[in-house]
Amino acid sequence: MSVKSVYKRGVHFQSLVTAGKRRVKRTEPEYPVKWSKKLGFLRIALLLACMLFLFAPAMMTGQNRYAPGIFYTYPSGKYVYHIHVSTWHTYFATNDGVLIYNFTQDEWEDPISLSNGLPQIPAMYVYGDDEQQLVWVVTPNFVTRYRLYSEWANSSRLPPQLIGKELQVGITPKGFAVGNQQGQIALFDGTTGDFSYWMTDTAEVRSIRYASKMPAGIQSIHQLPLFSMPGQSQFTASGEIETDYFRNFRVTTVGEGPASQVFVGTNGGGIYQGNLRTQYLEPLYTGLLEPGVMSLNATPDAIITVGGMLGLTTISDLDKFEYFRASTQPGLAPGPTFISSIKNQGKDLVIGARGGVLKLNPAKKNWTQVISSTNLEGRRIYDIAVHQRLMAVATGQNLYLKWGTAPLTTLFQEPDGIPIYSLLFHNDTLWMGTLYGLYLYDVNSETLLTAESDILLNGPAPGASTPVYELCTYGDEIWMATNRGMASYNTKAATWAVFPSPVEYLTPRGLVVDSSGVWVGTEQGLRFLNPESGLWAVFTVSDGLASNFITDLATTDNYIWAGTDRGLTRIYRKGLRLP
Repeated sequence: MSVKSVYKRGVHFQSLVTAGKRRVKRTEPEYPVKWSKKLGFLRIALLLACMLFLFAPAMMTGQNRYAPGIFYTYPSGKYVYHIHVSTWHTYFATNDGVLIYNFTQDEWEDPISLSNGLPQIPAMYVYGDDEQQLVWVVTPNFVTRYRLYSEWANSSRLPPQLIGKELQVGITPKGFAVGNQQGQIALFDGTTGDFSYWMTDTAEVRSIRYASKMPAGIQSIHQLPLFSMPGQSQFTASGEIETDYFRNFRVTTVGEGPASQVFVGTNGGGIYQGNLRTQYLEPLYTGLLEPGVMSLNATPDAIITVGGMLGLTTISDLDKFEYFRASTQPGLAPGPTFISSIKNQGKDLVIGARGGVLKLNPAKKNWTQVISSTNLEGRRIYDIAVHQRLMAVATGQNLYLKWGTAPLTTLFQEPDGIPIYSLLFHNDTLWMGTLYGLYLYDVNSETLLTAESDILLNGPAPGASTPVYELCTYGDEIWMATNRGMASYNTKAATWAVFPSPVEYLTPRGLVVDSSGVWVGTEQGLRFLNPESGLWAVFTVSDGLASNFITDLATTDNYIWAGTDRGLTRIYRKGLRLP
């Protein structure tokens, strides 16, 4: 089969890349400034110093380009470093931000993360001042002052004497106090958040209200009583929590609440809520099952499913979480299971994991195994596509076909295998993005075809193919992401269009096309392409992403969901400035 090829603007893919670089270089803004000959080096240095002073606060702050709520990151809350219980809230400093639990209303409020003001993660210490509606957060290099229900945070660098040290944090009438074990205490101004001075006055030091407060009669976390726990989980005599999937998590911090209530943070197991009178401890569920996102899926009713190493997290109504831990489900082996692909099939989810291909009915919580990993070459499943009775499974070694109850078959015969990255069905044709370019498979004739398009044959060597990493459809167009840029094929007009990458190597990870344009996840941030103008935009941690390393993308209504190696960021599409 030959796919008709029409070059956009009459040039090939490779020459478009080169031409694109020249165009970017020519259109780079220039700012001609005429300096007086009498202006010496001293005046220039003074001007640069003033500019650095003016822009330094903005450089130290996290997200600062968009209004609150445009970027929203879901922290996992699995690694808890510090807890502070205030009048109405409990604040948890975690590896990916600060979680805020309103225990009077039994609900979680918006977290503090890289999306709305933190200059870096993890959050190591936290102090929540409900009376002043302020939250103070200490990260490895910064102190951040965050005003609840308001705009942004103000950040100031920690003095070198406090970096990398075990610290105590608290407040005074003048601001926020941070001290080390050597007795050095720094005060940060309560109004600006800036470093004020080292506290040396004895009376002032005594006025500090420190955040660390153990329950009455308990001197350290090792003196906690032996709590009873639900299910097969237990609190061990050594002060660890052993969960029902046979992992031990060390207790790292404890905060005391009202009426003998305690909040327990662990290293990797999340947050627990207990009562010293009943000695009962249970999980306080929030956020993702784990920080890293491996795969994403959005159902028609806007339920987001997040796959990771240990299982699945489902998010509905933007703040309700449900978990499917791999080792507690039939067919999924204990330990890391690496859920790398999630697809919809009616009311079921088809899941690619280290244990093979499984089907989950989320409503009934019913798991069935479709294909065992023992029948697959390569343990990494990149993608799954379903068409009537045919299921296609892409791995790092081959393409597998499962016709109903018939035995599993392979498509390629190369002895070293061929990595298949992405799949989609268009009518009765299976499109495959592979390391060696684009392949097509006719379902009716059961024959393999090559997409003979010069657009995809401009690799680094003569005759080499451009790898196709991601495929998706939108309307009558099939879009594909390569390391050289984007290409689209109009199935009605049988014409190609190509858009060169704005960088030398694109590293696509996740692809979504919607009414606004084309969204491509990369290892250097989230990129957007306007197909009408050919212009690109990039969004990074400075805009509000949890991380620049995008792992997968999904879309619901007005939101783009970006999975990263440090959590999940939801982006309100209409609030962005797009080219």
